[in-house]
Amino acid sequence: MVRKKTGVLWVSVSGESVAETINTYWYFCEKENKKPDKVLLLHPSTKIVDKDKYLHGFITVSGKFNKKKKTTVNCIDYKNESIKDFLKKTTTLMKDAKKDNLKIIFDVSPTLHGFIPAVLYNLAIKFNPLADTMFYTEYSKPEYRQRFYPLIPKNEFQVYNIFNELS
Repeated sequence: MVRKKTGVLWVSVSGESVAETINTYWYFCEKENKKPDKVLLLHPSTKIVDKDKYLHGFITVSGKFNKKKKTTVNCIDYKNESIKDFLKKTTTLMKDAKKDNLKIIFDVSPTLHGFIPAVLYNLAIKFNPLADTMFYTEYSKPEYRQRFYPLIPKNEFQVYNIFNELS
């Protein structure tokens, strides 16, 4: 028996900047004119930048869309450079999402480690149909990664759903 999904969970990874980390989320919320029910930031425990700045960015953007509906924003720390710790924590995340009937949207654009998109892609396939959307954002110039979405010329910013692009 297939259970009905009860909400949407956005999963993103900390990037080099707050802008890079929230830009795809901002694009999604604006394009869909809605926001996910929950946001989960995967953050390396040794990253120098304060994760509260990243979380505040998601909260601020969420507040611009459907003010009546609150989005829960949380963080999971993983050991920097540890693929095993990352895999363990993200597998638990997927199992919990399955239990809660959440649809998952991954954003693999802002990543500090090359293994992250591969791990998340593998988990999305393994836990299909929970995760049927995996976004990757392409910037025409590296400096646009430091700008917030509304300040980037639209023709310099392209978002891809990897599952659609690879099928």
